[in-house]
Amino acid sequence: MTARESCPSRLVRRCSNGELFDTLEGGPVTLDFEDRTAAVLGPALLSRLRRDAGSPRTVEGIALARAMSAVSDMRAEFVRMHDRLTGLEHLLQAAVDRDAANHAKPGATG
Repeated sequence: MTARESCPSRLVRRCSNGELFDTLEGGPVTLDFEDRTAAVLGPALLSRLRRDAGSPRTVEGIALARAMSAVSDMRAEFVRMHDRLTGLEHLLQAAVDRDAANHAKPGATG
């Protein structure tokens, strides 16, 4: 008996919700699944990437879409940081101006 004959065949089916189901083990297929063949994990990973990234159909397109999304997120964060820093700069300048005005008044003490 060969090793292939001694192991029962694993059958993976796609459920209506798009998830993969292992009929041998009786549970969902995850990325921690022990049978990590390209035939099983490749489509599962690509499906997951497509679901997360939107409409691209190739791995390269998905990677590009994710990179563009990350750049957009970083740009938005930089805009928020710029706005905060500008606000802080205005507050500090106002404090400096008040301090200078207080010290310029006759009889002002420091």
